[in-house]
Amino acid sequence: MIDTSISLESFLQQQRFKLVRNYLKGDVLDFGGNEGELADLVTGEYTIVNYDHSAMEEKTFDTIVLLAVVEHIEVEEVFRI
Repeated sequence: MIDTSISLESFLQQQRFKLVRNYLKGDVLDFGGNEGELADLVTGEYTIVNYDHSAMEEKTFDTIVLLAVVEHIEVEEVFRI
């Protein structure tokens, strides 16, 4: 997990949140959402998935967010999910 107490990491997280804030519509899946920091910006249902993907099964989402995640996932895992 990312240690957001580090000032640069905290700054980058704030910048990512500013960029996506206007796109968080309806029910949101935050894939790799760490500790759920985006939850306060979501008006619909908020679902966070880190390692256990069962939380997203049998659900539909209006918005799917992956912030600073893709570079940490093995290519084979992306196609499995």
